[in-house]
Formats: sequence, C-alpha cells, structure tokens
Amino acid sequence: MEFDDFGSFQTMATTPRTFPQGELIDVKGQRVNVRQLAADYLLVLITLKSIECPVCPQLLKILNLYGLELDVDRYIDPFTQREWEIEPDRKKFFRLLLKQDAYFIVVCPGDEKAIAEIQEQTPFMHYPFIGGEQADILGRSLKLKMSDTELWPATLEVEPKTLATKPISIGRAPGQYYQMRLIQKLFIERCRLEMQGVETMKEAWSLIDQQKRRIVKCQEKKLAGYNLSLLSPRQHAPSTPLTAKTKDEENKEIMKDKEDEAIDVTTNNCRSLHDVLPPEVLDIVMSFTTNTRALVKAARTSRTFYLTVCNVIIARLRERILMVQNALPKKDGQALAVNDETISIGLDRWHQDPEGIGYRELERRVSSLRAIVADVDKWTRHWSPRKTRRTPPRSPFASSPSIGGIYDN
Repeated sequence: MEFDDFGSFQTMATTPRTFPQGELIDVKGQRVNVRQLAADYLLVLITLKSIECPVCPQLLKILNLYGLELDVDRYIDPFTQREWEIEPDRKKFFRLLLKQDAYFIVVCPGDEKAIAEIQEQTPFMHYPFIGGEQADILGRSLKLKMSDTELWPATLEVEPKTLATKPISIGRAPGQYYQMRLIQKLFIERCRLEMQGVETMKEAWSLIDQQKRRIVKCQEKKLAGYNLSLLSPRQHAPSTPLTAKTKDEENKEIMKDKEDEAIDVTTNNCRSLHDVLPPEVLDIVMSFTTNTRALVKAARTSRTFYLTVCNVIIARLRERILMVQNALPKKDGQALAVNDETISIGLDRWHQDPEGIGYRELERRVSSLRAIVADVDKWTRHWSPRKTRRTPPRSPFASSPSIGGIYDN
C-alpha cells in the first residue's frame, strides 16, 4: 500500500483516541497492565494491518536492528533488497531510546495462534502481542478499523495518566516503515527532559549559593535580630540603693532572691539543644525534618539553628542534584552547563549504568529536584530574620494639610 499523500490522513491523525481498558491479555495468556507500563515507560502501540500483511512485520525487524537485539547487525528489505546496517555508537544510543525509554505493545487482528507465529518468526518476543476480540475492540476504540478484518497500520504513543493515544505515524508501505519518526519522537522527548534537568540543576545551585551567603552573613552577625539572639540565662536587674526596710520587706526580698537562684539553676540545667548538642549532631537531628516550612520556622530559634537549617537545606539540594546529575549526559567527563548541549547522540549517557537511565526514572529524578527547588524557593524567598524597625505610630494629622490650607486651595 502506498501512502504518498498524507494530507488525506489529517482528520484521522487529529481524532482523539483513548484506551478502552487498563489491562489486556496477550496471545500467550499473560496479563498486560497498560496503565503500569505507561507509568514506567514511554508506551508505544504498534498496529499491524492483518496477519497476511508482509509489510508490517518489517518495522519490528528494523527496530531489532536499531537496538532491541544486540546480535542483529544487518537487515535486508525483502521488497527493495536494500541492505540496512547501523554504526555501533548509533545503535547504542538507539538502544537506549528503544529499550530503556520505550515499551511496545503490538496489536494485530485475527487468530491469536497465527499472531503468535508472527511474533516468533519476526522475532519480537520481549513484547506482548494482542489479537482476537481484544484487537477488534482496540481497533474500534482507537478509530483504527480499516475494515472488518483489518486495522490501519500505525504507531501511537500512549499517555501515562489518561491512556489517551496520539499518532506518531499512520500508514506503511514497502520500503517505507517510518521507523525514524518513532526514533525522532523518542529522541525529542529525552532531550526535552534532559534540558529540564540541566535547567533545574542551575536553579538548585543558585539556591545553594543563596544559603551560603546567608550563612556568611549570619556568622558575621549581619542578620542579628530579636529572633536570632542566643538564649541565655536570666539576667538580674541591677541592684538599687538600700533604703530603710521593715522586717517583712527584708524577708520577702530574701525569699525572692532564693526563687531567682532556683530559676537560674533550672535554666542552666534545661538549656536548649544548641547549647547541649554538637553542631554535627544537631545537623542530623534537623535533617529528619522533611518539611521546609518547619525548618524555616525552627531557624528563628537562634543563630545556631539558623546555620544548621541552612546546612540541612544545602545538603538536601545537593543530594537531589547528584541524583539528577548521574542520570544526565556528560561531555568529556563533565556535567553539561548549557541545556541545549543535550541535543547530541555523542554524549556519554552510560556513565552510571551500562544500559543507561530510562526516561521515566530520569523524569522521576528531575521532578523530585524540581519539587524541592520550588519548596525551598517558596519558603526562603522572603526569609529575612532581620529585626523589623519599630517606629512610633504617626499622628493621623501629621501629613494632613491644615484646615486653612484646605480652604485656601
């Protein structure tokens, strides 16, 4: 089948489609949790026109060549007799996209035993094939029915939350399998996410520098205020000149002095954490507070608490940065500093894992870093422990014109 004019498929390509069910049974009788697969991978649905179609399985063989199978290094197109090969570095990158980032579900109308034979002959054994009545239901729900016994050959992406599908390509022909549209889609999605990771790391480092500046200011006592003053034992008022007192007054003063001494002893014995614990131990204690808002509130206790909270926030940001950095590509052994540098297949994306970090895992790490960056920025943006200047209230008539002035105007 030739599809030279794709304009005729514009309506089909923009038609909304949604998976009718979150679980399927493949031709081997295994359960396929579509919702979970969409959450763990960039889920791709490949439809085959029919059991008899010799064209559609060629796409699966090309995907094997492009990285799904390490031992496949050559493919000959049975229609054009073209011999396909791929360079090792290119195959390594395509394998990351196809094996780690994506997951495939293949749907073909017809008898399940015949479909199982196609799966074995291709071979495409690591991914589920759906046939029989389920394939018919999927074809109708996804608006891909070409006839009662055929489906439109297509490649669709499946959204993780809604299970809505979007076309990557529709139609196939001898020599035209549109595998590069799939590769391009996966490449764009990965680069977009890697750019977000680089940009989020820059924001996180900026927050770390901000906390470091606050530490220096606090150590230099430039942030002194009533809410950062160190707790100290109760100070006694200066003594007043002795005057003639009655016996009862003298006894009351003696009792008062004894009470004050008892209060001072209690204060010294029950001193605050920062007077008892070493800074390293206080860091550990405060690190168990996962809520940034609670940390900021605790920082108002004293200078020591303020410094500790800044260090805890810095450590927390660095931990998340490291997780993202280990999943992002490197250039000449160094982390990327500019987000548009990720648009290259020659970067090192295997420095932490020989198979590479998959898309969803990278997405989780970037989302985790973005969440803590937003949280820290929210609660520390206006975090100023400076003592507010208290000025006497102004008279309501201080800036008002005189009565005579009003009438003069």
